[in-house]
Amino acid sequence: MFAPDDRLDEVMRLFGGHRFQAPVVDGGRLVGSIWPQDVIECYNAEILKRDMASSMAVSVGNGPVTRAVPGVRGVSMAEIPVPPRFFGRSLASVNIRREFGVTVLLIKRRSGGDEHIADHLPDAEYVFHEGDVMLVMGSEERLQRLERSG
Repeated sequence: MFAPDDRLDEVMRLFGGHRFQAPVVDGGRLVGSIWPQDVIECYNAEILKRDMASSMAVSVGNGPVTRAVPGVRGVSMAEIPVPPRFFGRSLASVNIRREFGVTVLLIKRRSGGDEHIADHLPDAEYVFHEGDVMLVMGSEERLQRLERSG
């Protein structure tokens, strides 16, 4: 059995014992089911995002740079400085995906004179700081809209 908030890596590990769908239980109540293919597709999507973010991370610079995502028509990645209105707010409270229709792949934080790229994808509690640069993915139009929002 799985819970709705189980981590993907844990679900992948536990699914080794299941050949078909498995129940998803919340507080002792059945809330759904999950198939191995669902987990594999989610896992592959996360790996793809992480790989793309890693390959782009070394090129994050001082200004917006947009690159098309190879093999995915109409989707690009851009390095965009975090708008000042986001400073001190969490990723969840800003809800960039809902407002702008783009996905945040990673955050680059500048500290001192050095540049440091977060070694993990930001979570919902991540708080934006002045000088942060986001690597985001979405359509050209939506990326430009986010860039102009600053």
